[in-house]
Amino acid sequence: MLRRTITLTVFLILSMAAASQAQNGARLIDYNAKSAGRAGAAFGFFDSPELMVTNPAGLAFTEGSMLDANLSLLIPTLHFKNAGNDKDGD
Repeated sequence: MLRRTITLTVFLILSMAAASQAQNGARLIDYNAKSAGRAGAAFGFFDSPELMVTNPAGLAFTEGSMLDANLSLLIPTLHFKNAGNDKDGD
């Protein structure tokens, strides 16, 4: 029981450590490790269930069954500051 609790705690801590994902508005730049490794390039690659979001027509080219499970949190910064601006988001 203790080992299971420790494993779950470590998993949760590591999940929260990866919470700062790159994003483009309300859409993540990538949805899985394969596209993250390609710097967010998903078009033209037919190798993950991520195609349902980025290129649904590409699902016709996938082979076999696929399952992809992940967790991504959008935590945008609501403050912008440069030489002429110092604004908080609403």
